Amino acid sequence: MFAVIDFETTDVTDSRRATEVGIVILDANLKEVAVYESLVNPERKAFRGSLGHSLLVQSELDAAPTFAQLWPAIAELISGKFLVMHNEDFDKGVLLNELDAMGLNSKVSPSLCTMKAAGRVFPERRAKGERELSTLIEFLGLPAGTAHQALADAKMTAELFRHMFSLDREMQRTVQVLADDLVEYEVIGKAFEPVTRKRISVGGLSDEELRKMAEEIEGNTKVLLASHACRTGSLADQPAFEEALASIGFTLEDKETTASTAFLVHGSKAGVRKVNKAKDYGRPVLSEDDALRLINILKV
Repeated sequence: MFAVIDFETTDVTDSRRATEVGIVILDANLKEVAVYESLVNPERKAFRGSLGHSLLVQSELDAAPTFAQLWPAIAELISGKFLVMHNEDFDKGVLLNELDAMGLNSKVSPSLCTMKAAGRVFPERRAKGERELSTLIEFLGLPAGTAHQALADAKMTAELFRHMFSLDREMQRTVQVLADDLVEYEVIGKAFEPVTRKRISVGGLSDEELRKMAEEIEGNTKVLLASHACRTGSLADQPAFEEALASIGFTLEDKETTASTAFLVHGSKAGVRKVNKAKDYGRPVLSEDDALRLINILKV
């Protein structure tokens, strides 16, 4: 009955196109019954800032199916369902642009916007910055994912929607009143196989995973001789992080990862270039919290 959709995009202009799509299907009881995700070839260059924001690279997009090639599967999933989005003006705009590019009827199902509704449901969160998806998820103590990855954002939006729908009578009335306006989307041809991004570990690693990383670092002569970690983006408390690194005899460098780098610590507003370098050299990419846990293991 509900299709929760999130897009990553080429840019933020009115002509933006999809670079990644994530969909979570919920039944009438708001139970997750299906998920879908794929990178999307926008058939043009994405802005560098948008790529960095979503941790994607142009070569990944160029090798992915186009939205038109993915559309038969997407159309089948979202037909006859309410659309749920966090910032419907943005995400619905992407869907309309893609429908227009395919020459299809641009009529879409009614949509429910969790960002707009948040100002009504949570009066203390009326400022736009307080209604960002990750901010609301943290505020409500709901399960969090990696922001700016389409499926992770769609899953967080689904969690937020479940929570809000039980509280918001206006949403409930909208579903009752507009049930007859749901659209059955045209399915043409056979869908291409979706292509998902290469995952980057930036949080929530297990103790066992971190112990294995610590063992690899302790047994890697190149890493021990160089005795440094690298940084990308902004750390929450860089001086404290540098002090923690110093406790094991390592320094923090603001440069690209090499084979002798212990790990890359991934802060906020990180670019994709340094992450790709770390991936090229097979070095771990860690969140600040996981990196601190790793340092504590190395101390023992």
